[in-house]
Amino acid sequence: MWGIRGSADQVRGTAVDDSLRAPQAIGWARLAGGTTILTVLGYTYGAGAMAGRASLMNFFGFFTNSTNLLAALIFIVAGVATILGYRSRAWLADLRAIAVTSLIVVGVGYNALPGVGTAPGWVSVLLHAVVPVAVTLDWLFVGDRRPVAWSQLWLVLPYPVLWLAMIQYRWATDQWVPYWYMHPSHGPLTLGLRMGVVLAGLLFAAVVVWMLSRFRGLRLPTPTPTLAPAPAPAAWVPVPATPAPTVPATAMPALVPVVPAAPASRGSTLGSVRYATQV
Repeated sequence: MWGIRGSADQVRGTAVDDSLRAPQAIGWARLAGGTTILTVLGYTYGAGAMAGRASLMNFFGFFTNSTNLLAALIFIVAGVATILGYRSRAWLADLRAIAVTSLIVVGVGYNALPGVGTAPGWVSVLLHAVVPVAVTLDWLFVGDRRPVAWSQLWLVLPYPVLWLAMIQYRWATDQWVPYWYMHPSHGPLTLGLRMGVVLAGLLFAAVVVWMLSRFRGLRLPTPTPTLAPAPAPAAWVPVPATPAPTVPATAMPALVPVVPAAPASRGSTLGSVRYATQV
């Protein structure tokens, strides 16, 4: 099985072996999925711009669009890391958990609340159903991720809080909100309760995602390098030692030291004339 046992704090603080590697096919699927999401978002924005809706802030003011953009970037990074054979890192698992949690909220919210989208039908199906289901299955069954620590549960809050702040800014500047249930005409109390329900639903989805990170995933083959077998060592055969031959002293010639004579002169050449200088 992929994944490793133990609590999140134990796992995040220990060395990780190859059980946190995924096959390259998973990496290519993640890269293709993230690229497809970016392509669909680009197509949808282009179609809206041609119809007179060219504001990027309004386009990404829809939680679906901003969340799918975030998820696409995260899964492109995860796909490239998987293709290159890198082991899972804690920060990448945290980012994937945030993306999965937010996409679950996108899928549930779109299907539970009527009239929350204006995109073409096939785009809505892709961004509100196919992508959330795909990333949830990837998180559940592909175990190349560490268990996410419960102390990191707060990480799902900054992104939706920033999104809500942007929506408030858009209403203050252009009196624009993406969804009918966020219109200020409902009153501050109703809006506060609705935003509280959204954040509570996000935290509930995060708890589910954090729990799923403890599941080790399915057993899938990982590529292992094949090495040629090393040649068998040759058999060692002891060789008997041969005694060195002895030479009688009378047969050895006398050694006379030879001292080289000092040169009498030093020569130098200039053009074609040779000069001799006395030493």
